[in-house]
Amino acid sequence: AGGARWCFAASPDGRTWAFAAQWRQGEDAHAVHLFDATLFMPTGRLTGAGSGTSCLTFSADGSKLACGTVGGEVLIWDVGGVNAETSRDK
Repeated sequence: AGGARWCFAASPDGRTWAFAAQWRQGEDAHAVHLFDATLFMPTGRLTGAGSGTSCLTFSADGSKLACGTVGGEVLIWDVGGVNAETSRDK
């Protein structure tokens, strides 16, 4: 139902990008991908937004990523490490 849905956020220092795109089915359909913007390399994959991502934003210090879902949830991930692990805090 509907077309593609894209979300993007850059950390305050610009070094980390978060990206979510829902245009297909499968295990990556609702994942948020993290990239090192200086190397243009993936650094992590976050899951848990089961209904799809509607918005992304980093905390002021860049250590947390908030994800608003289509279903009305807000997920907060700790992304302060080099490689983000999948986690879900409420």
